[in-house]
Amino acid sequence: MPGAMSEGENAMFGALCGCIETTLLQSTNYWKNAAQQGLPFTLNPAVLYRGYVANLFNNGAATSSQFFFGGIIKKSMTGGADRPLTGSETITAAVGAGVLSGPVCSPIELVMIQQQRKGGSLFGTAAELARGGHLTRGTTGMMLREGSRRRLCRRRRHPPLPATRPGPAPPQASFAAATWA
Repeated sequence: MPGAMSEGENAMFGALCGCIETTLLQSTNYWKNAAQQGLPFTLNPAVLYRGYVANLFNNGAATSSQFFFGGIIKKSMTGGADRPLTGSETITAAVGAGVLSGPVCSPIELVMIQQQRKGGSLFGTAAELARGGHLTRGTTGMMLREGSRRRLCRRRRHPPLPATRPGPAPPQASFAAATWA
């Protein structure tokens, strides 16, 4: 839980989570971007993993900054007291953390998308975008996307599953296990 850690611990944990997420989902991220840009479908790893390092920086920075800002927002809401946030406080902290992460992540994601599309080096692509004045393109959209996504992905508290007992499980228990697993 972001409030139980220091800001530095939140940032490091978020960076680790972002890097794991990137490694697991890089190919699906490429396919999404390729479909949006009308590029052909491919299974070629050399193409699928174009922009991987930029995507590591992007998701590491996004998740790290969201954990960092979320922890700060939570502490400001609670005055540093160790208490759970209310539902509206949780949503506010999640949206705020997402919005504040947008300016951090938008330029990196733009570099990653351009690398996926055109190839090229990480620094060469970033320099080309900076020379053209395009490095901040899409920042407002990124802030809105990350703010809404963090709100939707906030941690949910699940009710406890029904106790197990010998014999076949009642239909409600099967449904609960499938829903909350």
